[in-house]
Amino acid sequence: MDFEPSPQIESSQNAPHPRLDEIVRRHLCTEYQENIPAYAQQSFSAVQQWVNAQAKPIILDSGCGTGESSVILAGRYPHCSVIGIDKSAHRLGRGLDQPLPDNVLLVRNDCIHVWRLMHQQQWKIERHYILYPNPWPKPGHVQRRWHAHAVFPVLIKLGGQLIMRTNWAIYAQEFARALTLGHCGNSSRSCQPQRIDLSAAMTAHERKYLHSGHTVYEVQSVLGT
Repeated sequence: MDFEPSPQIESSQNAPHPRLDEIVRRHLCTEYQENIPAYAQQSFSAVQQWVNAQAKPIILDSGCGTGESSVILAGRYPHCSVIGIDKSAHRLGRGLDQPLPDNVLLVRNDCIHVWRLMHQQQWKIERHYILYPNPWPKPGHVQRRWHAHAVFPVLIKLGGQLIMRTNWAIYAQEFARALTLGHCGNSSRSCQPQRIDLSAAMTAHERKYLHSGHTVYEVQSVLGT
């Protein structure tokens, strides 16, 4: 398959955002109060029923796109239930041409709502994948990035092994810094992003980045320890 080269992320921001620490600390000290819409709660009720029937540890694939990564994770961890979340019906609809494995559920919903509902129900996640989130590269959009969003403390409280990948070094640096500010991980050392070499892609974005020669960064942290 031929791939059109994927452009590098362009931003006037050439270092971690100068207000990152201030923003993250403020969010860590406050509770996210925005109302959760009824449609999101109804969708989550179906997720709860599925999880109860599965009775397995939970892997969360947030922003799963077409669900390709969710299926890969289901094969890699057959003892777990994999929940793929994406708010785009278009992305979810153009993904897989085969039936899903029994331990995969793809959900159309906003990660913000799902994370908050999971936290309200005191769910604990075994592993949490956030693969190539929207980087929001404009400095003025910093609070749309997951690590600077008001929902970030909820993400932390879900626990488990967190794996985030991006092809923008600054996003990885900021994400790691936010985790460090949240005292995440199993040591007192700062969380650090790592460059990784991949032999196989988990998502369409990752496949394009690899074929385009992009450097991929990964941030991992064990939350809730």
